[in-house]
Amino acid sequence: MIQKHGYILIHLLISLATFFILRAAGITSALPGNHNLANWDAGWYHSIVQHNYVFQENEQINLAFFPLFPFLWKLLNVSFAGISIINGIIFYIGFFILSVTFNIPWQKGLVLLSVPSLFFCFVAYTEALFYLCSVCLLCGLKLDNKPLKFAGAFLAGLTRPTAMLFIPAIIFCELVTAKKERKSLINAVKSVAAFSFVCLLSLFTVAFIQYSFTGKWFYFFEVQQYWDKVLRIPGFPLTTWQWDKLLWLDGWAFATGALALCAGAILFFLWCTNKTFTVTDRTFTYSLAYIFLVMLTDLFYAPVVSFGNSSINSLNRYVFSTAFYSIFLLKIMSAYTSRALTKQLPVIASIIIALSCFLAVCFGIFHIDHHLLYWNYLILLGYLLMTFFLVIKPVFNKAWPAVYIINLITQIILYDWYLDGKWLV
Repeated sequence: MIQKHGYILIHLLISLATFFILRAAGITSALPGNHNLANWDAGWYHSIVQHNYVFQENEQINLAFFPLFPFLWKLLNVSFAGISIINGIIFYIGFFILSVTFNIPWQKGLVLLSVPSLFFCFVAYTEALFYLCSVCLLCGLKLDNKPLKFAGAFLAGLTRPTAMLFIPAIIFCELVTAKKERKSLINAVKSVAAFSFVCLLSLFTVAFIQYSFTGKWFYFFEVQQYWDKVLRIPGFPLTTWQWDKLLWLDGWAFATGALALCAGAILFFLWCTNKTFTVTDRTFTYSLAYIFLVMLTDLFYAPVVSFGNSSINSLNRYVFSTAFYSIFLLKIMSAYTSRALTKQLPVIASIIIALSCFLAVCFGIFHIDHHLLYWNYLILLGYLLMTFFLVIKPVFNKAWPAVYIINLITQIILYDWYLDGKWLV
């Protein structure tokens, strides 16, 4: 088993070598340390480690952040660098479990490990812990192991607010995978009820922990307004922080969510109109639902910047740095043979053209004249085409090394930007 999944260790060695090669070439410059791993949300988590939860009225406070990660950090009593190393270990443990459970081929595994936004799993953020908890949830779904599934959902809910995502996702998953028989539908309802109870119990546990320190119940919802995250109709064209460098990345996450939403709508339509239609892969349907629900949540709760534009900053982090995206990408890689592709080529070409036009409208390509906007749009289209190419088995077999190298270099550059204090979250 260890030998079969030893590609994970090989990837780690290649990543370290690439990191120092890029630094020697002058492409990157920062070295990780306590001074630059304390950027952005890491400071909020560290404030919980040092002072527990603190309430101050009418301002941004650490009650917006969930307790599992900072409490683990406090228990281990390590520095920013120390918890970042531990996060890396947690992530690789999670990915190893995922690789073993889903029997991931090494070529696909390397592509999954190189997803650019996964660098968030190697800083003082919740991503690594959330990844491991989500792996437990997904493995529980695959193996039909309820204790593992419920444990993953409960712990993930202590890491970040998940109930408004996990409950609709399990409803969608159980619905489209259920047979249209009374017994099957009753079992689906029972499964949804039990899973929802676990998610709500996790949310209540967070509320109780924060209440014990501050006397405030469920304040993590109210405090979001001080980050300007309130429910509203999104303003177009969309933007993000440091849009000149990162619009392509959050745009790619937005496009992935839009594709997942379309795929989910098609599955639901087929389930409603075809009496014999069911989906057998529960992990894929759950991951699909999670991705489009994250996209919709980020879109409708996006802060508004100048000229009324909604900012989808952080969307890449919430989509790509998760085990749900790993499963989504795993399932679509090599999904089509050449013969199947030939039959559906007009449909796929139409989807690519329609999506390109949709994204051009969403990000203002047609009425904002700026060369950096065009450049971001071209990079975004390049990543979308690369994703489509991975779907085709013969192309994947030849192109995966190039995809792996491009992604890995991008991942390390993004990590360098984070260390250098550039806004990525």
